[in-house]
Amino acid sequence: PTPLQVPLFEGALVDTSLRSASAVADALAHAHERGVVHRDVKPSNVMITANGRVLLVDFGPATTNEEVTRITRTGAVIGSLPYLAPEHFTGEEEPSVAGDVYALGVTLYELLALELPFKGTFDTLRDQKLRGVAPPLRAANLAVAWDVETVCTTAMDRDPDRRYASALAFASDLENLLHLRPISASRPGVMLRALVQPALESHPVADAGPRLCPRRGARARGPR
Repeated sequence: PTPLQVPLFEGALVDTSLRSASAVADALAHAHERGVVHRDVKPSNVMITANGRVLLVDFGPATTNEEVTRITRTGAVIGSLPYLAPEHFTGEEEPSVAGDVYALGVTLYELLALELPFKGTFDTLRDQKLRGVAPPLRAANLAVAWDVETVCTTAMDRDPDRRYASALAFASDLENLLHLRPISASRPGVMLRALVQPALESHPVADAGPRLCPRRGARARGPR
């Protein structure tokens, strides 16, 4: 059976998280093709039906949640702060496909790590996101394979041009992980790794633990 034909909660946490993210990415791709940007992708806007179907809900800006540390609505800045793309913190960038991809990347990180990659006040979150340095995913969960971390990191890149070009491209790599196929994303180059090295040193990761997908044949260029 294909991954989406497999029961949602069958297997380990990693498998369930990937299936869930894949279903959300497909929903976003469907919306984006019709010119609709969600603007508030986050776990609380993902529902699971009794038969295990994953649904993305609440299209449009959040209007009812008033939890100050997670929601902002100042000027044109609309969204849930921990999931908001760096370029949207100033309120100068229009809602975009890249912003939805980023938010889903943060959602996937949270599903796999059971914690958010960025936390704190508005200023702290903004600074963390603009620097683009999140704790390595495998530091929180060694069951996460390198390829899974690469896919998540690509979706969460601080530079929109280095993220997946579309939700469809993101969904395709999530499907590649579930099918144990090569992914299109590649890990950061030497210069980018130098930028995140302090975070890696602060969160050492042993090179151990099961791998969902062996690393093989990934293309050198960013995903498209």
